Amino acid sequence: QGFDGEPYRKRTATGGRIVIPALHLNILGATQPDRVKLLVGMARDGLVPRFLWVVPDTTPKATMALGAGDMQAFEDAALRLIKIEPAQDEGGYARRIALLEEARPVIEAASARWIDEMRKAEGLMQDVYGRARQQALRLATVLAQAEHALAGNEGAIATLGAADVRRGIELVDRYFVTMAERAIGYAGAPVASDATRLARHLRRLGKPVVGVRDDLERGAGSPVRIPAAIARALEELRQRGFVRDVPRSSSVGRPKDRKS
Repeated sequence: QGFDGEPYRKRTATGGRIVIPALHLNILGATQPDRVKLLVGMARDGLVPRFLWVVPDTTPKATMALGAGDMQAFEDAALRLIKIEPAQDEGGYARRIALLEEARPVIEAASARWIDEMRKAEGLMQDVYGRARQQALRLATVLAQAEHALAGNEGAIATLGAADVRRGIELVDRYFVTMAERAIGYAGAPVASDATRLARHLRRLGKPVVGVRDDLERGAGSPVRIPAAIARALEELRQRGFVRDVPRSSSVGRPKDRKS
């Protein structure tokens, strides 16, 4: 209830009838992957696509960051963000951030592609693609507002441009869709085969030649990482004519297995 951010009315036992001008609920949390099934299951109730799922690789690293970066600039930007007061329009609703005309064809083209993917997807992934446009616009807004603050500007942004929207779209396409596939797999819901998921990932990468080790086993966002599973998926794609082997490089050093 109240998921759309519009005014929300509720009767309470102690306060009587109350009106909340704009109800927003944000949840940030983490759990073990094998508990996702208990928490989410296979319910098609709209809960899963309202989250941005992240299932990162858990291989420990020995190296540390090179440095803390410009912490003062970060702290200054954080203070600018904290000082932004909630904005309302004349009717009491949350104030909108305008989408520039240049950004409309960008998000419409991505939306058409996501709708096409939704038709081909199964189960919960249909819902994920169905909410992709909203998630992309939200991500674009967050990134644009963060940059606005990092550049030393006060207050909230007023518009979103084409470049802002493209960044949100790329995050959804190259990262969060893949992460959702992983999370749904942990939840025990029906997911596409490794070959299908890998084919989608290769299309998102947009590279004519990919390296099995660098782009798939270790590549950010790869939905299939176990070498044996990658080999089976690539063999299925090869037999179907979607990929082909590329001759190994003759350069000095250990050659990399490559697929096209």
